[in-house]
Amino acid sequence: MPSTLTGLVMFIVLLLPGFAYLVGRERAGVERKPTALRELISIVSAGVVADLTVITVAWPLWSWALDENALFASPAKYWRMHPGLVSFWALALLVVATLGAFLATAEFSRQMVARIIGEYPHESTVSAWWRLFELWKPDLDKQVGCLLEDGSYVEGILASFNRAGDDLPDRDLILVEPILYRPPDGEQATPHPVGAVCVPARKIVLMTVNYLLAPGP
Repeated sequence: MPSTLTGLVMFIVLLLPGFAYLVGRERAGVERKPTALRELISIVSAGVVADLTVITVAWPLWSWALDENALFASPAKYWRMHPGLVSFWALALLVVATLGAFLATAEFSRQMVARIIGEYPHESTVSAWWRLFELWKPDLDKQVGCLLEDGSYVEGILASFNRAGDDLPDRDLILVEPILYRPPDGEQATPHPVGAVCVPARKIVLMTVNYLLAPGP
């Protein structure tokens, strides 16, 4: 941790946008468990890119309000002369950079990146579930059927699934109504009077997915 005020400020400026990027990536993207070094590099890199992008794009605004020559020549002296003005612009740019880093992980941002560099996230970094539910026909509802290890069968509309990047047995998916269920000794799946069901991956022997066309107007 930084031991001086200047170090603390630089620590926040560099890492806050990167942290927002990390939070957004965990919420909207694949959940992976990288090494501590790789995660640190990712956070710092995202923070630096976000800060530099905002400073560059907003240069006509903040350079009009501030004397950039005096600011760059002697930052401490200029801050002592104009503490309120400098603090306002520094905080405003930091907030915009943090918000921009978070929005960079949103679905529309991933789609823009995919059009430029191809598939994102890359297939090599995602699980089979992510391929089934997100990469293939992401805009359609999914009707998921699960044959369980005891011979029973459950089917429903996908509501949520674990976004871990690895195909782990300790994860779950949630299906919502209409739920069909067939007991181990049954012959046909019938409607089951529940609103939702949680299915653990370690119990699934076979999974089927139907991509449902969006309902008409």
